[in-house]
Amino acid sequence: MGWAARTKKKNQKHSGHLKTNRFEITSVKFLKNAFLTEEEYEDLGLLKQFGFSAEIARFNVLLVSLKRGDENKNVLCCTAGGKLTEDYKDAALTTVGRGSLFAMMHFVEQDQRVLFAKIKCHSKTHIKNRVLSILSRAQDGDGVCFVGDMAGECDGKILGGVLNPDGSVECRRFQ
Repeated sequence: MGWAARTKKKNQKHSGHLKTNRFEITSVKFLKNAFLTEEEYEDLGLLKQFGFSAEIARFNVLLVSLKRGDENKNVLCCTAGGKLTEDYKDAALTTVGRGSLFAMMHFVEQDQRVLFAKIKCHSKTHIKNRVLSILSRAQDGDGVCFVGDMAGECDGKILGGVLNPDGSVECRRFQ
């Protein structure tokens, strides 16, 4: 019996209908006001690297709406190039990846979590399942930073792939 058949059998109710415990994505929006403070922008060296000011630079921070039955939640997401250690205690992010993380942090309330998730982009099915699994574990209002080879193997497969924005919105900044 293959993995898919075992999973279906395990999740099947007596009536023969497949039940799902996972959230489904209902909406993905870019945050229009996902930017850094001038100080953060300069500390990261982005002014030197890109040659334009923090007022112009916007980072790819997303508001992802999810639904499971009557339960709804919103999770903030960003992608960052780089690597996480095996124990998840340290991260080596690219400069732009750190900028995305810092920009996302402006929208996460102090009592919410920021989750880091290693992501490898071997196959489309694996990526979708991994992203949905991580988003399903996040609580309403949490932030999730997907870390991986965003300019290489994951280019266009998470942002524009699994998380395909359908518009933009402004959100309240907390920090």
